[in-house]
Amino acid sequence: MGLFASKLIPYGTLIWAFDPVVDVRIPMSSLIALDPMASAHLMKRCYVNPENPEFIVMCLDDAQFCNFSSAPNTRVGLPRLGGELSLIANTTIYEGQEITVPLESDADADRKLSSHRTKSLAA
Repeated sequence: MGLFASKLIPYGTLIWAFDPVVDVRIPMSSLIALDPMASAHLMKRCYVNPENPEFIVMCLDDAQFCNFSSAPNTRVGLPRLGGELSLIANTTIYEGQEITVPLESDADADRKLSSHRTKSLAA
């Protein structure tokens, strides 16, 4: 999976920001009441805002398909609506290029990546 630019995105362009119409903020405390598989699915698909870790955010737009990179082409922008982060193009992103996000955009990145590495090694 991944998210790829459908057109040229100039450096400095706002790529993503929390929108309560298409993004859902879920209290971490509510995960306890869920079935373990549902909770695990949410933790895989959602991000944990490092500035507001008591919530996870489910992006219902294509932003949920962005992959992490140690050399991302986006950067975390200033917090916007509700204190949620935004993503800004850190370089010009060309049509067809994958849009990648920095590790610091998700407080849960290390766990997600370590889980992915474990599955890759087992295959």
